[in-house]
Amino acid sequence: MKNNIDEEIKLLSKKVNEIKTSKDEVLIGVKGLLTGTVLSLIKANDLSLKDNLDLGYYYEIDNITKEITEGKLPEMGNWLAGFYFNSALMRLAATYNILLIRMLGKSKGDMRYLQEEAIKRNKIDKKEAELLENVYLDVNDFKHEGGKLLKKRRTKEIATAIKAGNKLIELLNR
Repeated sequence: MKNNIDEEIKLLSKKVNEIKTSKDEVLIGVKGLLTGTVLSLIKANDLSLKDNLDLGYYYEIDNITKEITEGKLPEMGNWLAGFYFNSALMRLAATYNILLIRMLGKSKGDMRYLQEEAIKRNKIDKKEAELLENVYLDVNDFKHEGGKLLKKRRTKEIATAIKAGNKLIELLNR
């Protein structure tokens, strides 16, 4: 499975690389966010992201905090894999919000309103929106509920994050 994920990440990276920015600041920002998404997914995959939290995770976070306090950077572990995965999700959520604003010609707006409006205007269909909304809601829940997200997140696998990245690029190219 890891090799398949490696290939899917490479394909996503290739699509991100093909984004033409033409000195458009929004597109430059989107390309930067998606480039960071790809890097984060590579790292999460290399570190063998797991969706389970056992007692070892809590021990690990204590050790990582201690290492950082001592000036060392963590190199491996489930916490670090999760850190990179969460970084990818945050970047995907931000990109989704930016693309909704751009598609609708707005300067800002609440994601749910923007999404409903995009669906009404046939800029995105409900199934596409559901995938991207789940990523967005995971990030929003993490922002507001912290650790509770770990047990109830909707986006649990690297493959799902890759699908969301591909969908965002598809939306960008419409």
